[in-house]
Order: sequence, then structure tokens, then C-alpha cells
Amino acid sequence: MRLSSIASLGLAASLCVCFTSAAYAGAPQAAVDAYANMCVQMANDGHIGDVDLKGNPKLQTYCGCFGRKFADRAVTKTEPLKTKAEQQQAQKEEMEMRNSCRADNGLPPVPPKK
Repeated sequence: MRLSSIASLGLAASLCVCFTSAAYAGAPQAAVDAYANMCVQMANDGHIGDVDLKGNPKLQTYCGCFGRKFADRAVTKTEPLKTKAEQQQAQKEEMEMRNSCRADNGLPPVPPKK
């Protein structure tokens, strides 16, 4: 019984170190790729997202940049958005990430909503 408790404690400590290391290292590449692919898909579907970039040769690179920033933020902000102010702040941060990646890739800022 004591050996299993020690083993459980060791496993818990290992998981804590792994998750802490992952948080400091940024998001896992699989998450980055998933967000980047979703960005491309949404732009190409033309319904929501960066639809103004549909067909742009820089779309994939832009989405890779945005996917990285979005995934990194998802790793650090795990609490649900409870208030309207928190939701608005998250939207503001997302817009800043989008425009930063657009600028990095020589693309125009996100157009205003119609």
C-alpha cells in the first residue's frame, strides 16, 4: 500500500512538472496546428474569420502566426470568461493578435465589421 502511494505521488509530481514546463514553453504544436488549420478553413469557407484573406497566398503563413498566438493564450488563460468585460477583453486581445500577425505578413488590418 505504501509503495503505491509513493508511486502515485511520483506520477502526480511528474505530471505537474510536465504541465508546468508545457505552459512556459508555449502551446503544444498540435494545438498550434489545429488553430492554424481552423483559421484557414474559416477564411476559405467565407462565413466567419479572416474571409478577406480568402485566396491570398499569405493566408497559410498568417494563420500559422495567429494559430501560435491563439494557442499560447489558450494555455495561459484557462478560466472561463464570466463577465461581459472579460469577453470584451478577450475579443480585444484576439483582434490585437490578428492585426499583429497581419502586420508581420504585410497584410492589411482586419476590416471593420459591416
